[in-house]
Formats: sequence, structure tokens, C-alpha cells
Amino acid sequence: MWWCISIKRNVKKNAVFVVILSVSLVYSTSCFADIIETLVMPGKVIESHKKYESDCQRCHKKLGSKSETKLCLDCHKRIASDVRNKKGFHGNAPGIRTGECRTCHTEHIGRKGDVVKFDSHSFDHVSTDFPLTGEHSRAKCSACHKKKLKYRDAESRCIQCHRKKNPHGGNLKKLIQNLEYVVHVTLRNIGMKLNSNTKTQNLT
Repeated sequence: MWWCISIKRNVKKNAVFVVILSVSLVYSTSCFADIIETLVMPGKVIESHKKYESDCQRCHKKLGSKSETKLCLDCHKRIASDVRNKKGFHGNAPGIRTGECRTCHTEHIGRKGDVVKFDSHSFDHVSTDFPLTGEHSRAKCSACHKKKLKYRDAESRCIQCHRKKNPHGGNLKKLIQNLEYVVHVTLRNIGMKLNSNTKTQNLT
């Protein structure tokens, strides 16, 4: 009987040992992966990302090269909304919806690095919600895009720029009234045409 009790005790000890060993292996594997990722890190991240520098999984798939765009958009929610709703540059520019963020925004370039890499001379405003036409196409970028303000946050309402300098020579109110009249007449004519077509269809 004593040998039976001894076997049971050994089995319990072995089971505990296996559990501890399994947990240790999982933990050590995870730690090893983190250490490897830290060692191969090509450089420090930019200033605004430094709080995530030790948390590789925040921005990278563990030891993989699969798409990481979703991880970017999980943090950059306004950009994610633009892409989803087809608004702004990221929602309109060709290739962005199917591309990778890292194609344009390279990280690990140091605290003072520029991941935006914006070139005002080559940027095409057609891909935004505010295509430049007429006098706007000749305006300086700084006329609308103020310092310390993100490009996307530039004011797009006419009155914000033209409150003091009115290109309509003080006749803005009259112009609006004329436009309202044109819209009213146009809608009325469309309504009359629709009614006429409906009556014709009913007769046939």
C-alpha cells in the first residue's frame, strides 16, 4: 500500500512541476521575444511616441511583418474616422485605404524625427475636402494653415478668412440673396417638371 501512496505523491509533484515549467516557458518565451525586439530596434521613436517605446506590441505584431495599419488606427482615431468615412486627405488620396501607414510614416528615426514628411510644394489639395481653385490656388499655405496647428485643423469656413477682407466688395449680403433666389427658382422649376412628368405618367 505504501508504494501506491508514494506513486500518487510523485504524480502530484510531477503535475505541479509540469505546470510551473509550462508557465515558465510561456513567460520566458514572451520575455525572450521582447528582448529580441528591443535589441533589434533600429532607433528611438519620435517624441510623441516615446511613452510607447518599451511596449513594442503597441505598434508591432510580435516578431512578424504582417499589416500593422490597424494598430496605428487604433490610436489615431481621427485618421481612422477619415479613412472610414472617406473624408480629408487620408480618406480621399488614392492608395491610402489599401496601403500601409509605414509606407509614408517611418518610425524609429529619433526623438526629433519627422514622420509626417510633408512637402507643401508637391502636395495636391485635390485629395482633400478643400480643392484649391481661383484665388485660393495662388494663396500661400501659411494664409490658411497656422503655426502649431495641424494641417487638417485649418479653418474652411469662408467667413473666417474674409471677415475683414471681403472679396465681394461689401456686396456679400446681396450676393447671398441672389443665390437664394436662383436656388429657389431652380428648385421650383425642378418641382414643376417633376409634377408635370408625374401627371403625364398617370395619364399614360
